[in-house]
Amino acid sequence: MKLLSFLVALFLVAAPLVPDCGAGSESSGLTEKEAKFLYRDFREIKSFAMVTISLVGDADRAGLSERELTEYARTRFRKHFDRTKLEDVSRDSKAFVNLLASGEKKVGNVAFRVWVVGQETPLVYHVKIEVGSFVNPAIYTEEILGHGSPKTTGDAIRAILDEMLKDAAQVFYQVKGRDL
Repeated sequence: MKLLSFLVALFLVAAPLVPDCGAGSESSGLTEKEAKFLYRDFREIKSFAMVTISLVGDADRAGLSERELTEYARTRFRKHFDRTKLEDVSRDSKAFVNLLASGEKKVGNVAFRVWVVGQETPLVYHVKIEVGSFVNPAIYTEEILGHGSPKTTGDAIRAILDEMLKDAAQVFYQVKGRDL
């Protein structure tokens, strides 16, 4: 209970400091020069091998399903990264280990971590996305902190996953010289 109280207090203090996930959804807010410098490793990525979600804390007790959220994220990935191939190797351990061992920079991956604290209102959640390659797994990162009830948290997290993927795709294609 002390941890939950601390996290709620932290949220109330830090929330104004965290940029809104929807801010700048029309553009990444970066100049082309900035995007190409900051995210230049995106130029190497030709396809993606994985879209994964890890649930941490009370996420499963709050009614979230890792399998369902992962499928949702893969569906949204295919929409936002529609010009880039996704060959899911998450269930093929040999292919995954080969990519990891080779340090492949032409193959990308998307990893989400969803951390939920609490089982009753207010639930506090932290969602993080990392998009990168097997050489640099965190070329692009974004995080958001939120809170809600057990009834609204699942929908809020799905909306955040979608918005994060949309923003990442926008930067990815901007760096590659193709606008969305």
